[in-house]
Amino acid sequence: MIRYENNKACGYSCKGDVRIYSLNGKPFYFFNSHKLVHFNLPAGTFLSEKELQKKPLKKYKLPALSKPERVLKLPPKFTFVFTDNPNTCSVLLDKGLIICDHKLRSYTTPALTFIYLHELGHYYYESEEACDRYAARRMLQAGFNPSQIAEAPRITLRGNQHRVNNCLNYAKKAI
Repeated sequence: MIRYENNKACGYSCKGDVRIYSLNGKPFYFFNSHKLVHFNLPAGTFLSEKELQKKPLKKYKLPALSKPERVLKLPPKFTFVFTDNPNTCSVLLDKGLIICDHKLRSYTTPALTFIYLHELGHYYYESEEACDRYAARRMLQAGFNPSQIAEAPRITLRGNQHRVNNCLNYAKKAI
């Protein structure tokens, strides 16, 4: 495995069967293409089975978000904890506390990032759909790829096809 450490989002390219993992060994970004694929990796440490070629950061369109419905003061620090949570995930806005159920521990980094950013979206939006779009936009800004933004809601929003489609449509507009 080849280790890649990014202190900021970076662009890469590769072709063939590409498997990139988070440092914890969970799948991060997979594709198989006979053509050269240009993609991004956000800040962090990743492992790849193949050598990646460094490229300029791939720029994506950032579809506009609706006007914030509220603007709450963000706490200086956020705490992300796993415990028993019948709501799957909750945010205590006044305490900067995001509480996820234990079952989410197995989720991939893109899925957990989507959840985290969705919950942060509640500082600006009340509706779940607006928070989903907020999370998708922030993921693009952080160096995730549209395919990851389309996949994260499929994992995290099982049973809510309307919201999954909302995120998928947002990701399609970014391409």
